[in-house]
Amino acid sequence: TADYVLKSLHEVAEYCKVPRPRYNRNGDVIGESLDASGANKALELLGKHLSLFTDNLNVRKIKSLEDLTDEEAVAIAKEIKEAD
Repeated sequence: TADYVLKSLHEVAEYCKVPRPRYNRNGDVIGESLDASGANKALELLGKHLSLFTDNLNVRKIKSLEDLTDEEAVAIAKEIKEAD
């Protein structure tokens, strides 16, 4: 289900962000690393599902503000405010 996929993506993102020890050939700890690309991909998919990234722009051409009625100007102002 969609809920399962979303929960799994969340788990993957959290798991990938946890630092893990890095070892050399002798088995000695030489630092830490995390799976940033795995976390980024999981978060990207979650963001797309939540429509956080919009690639479509709604463009409307208005010749002049004088061409608008007061009601049209108010409606456009409300649309702009809601888009932010």
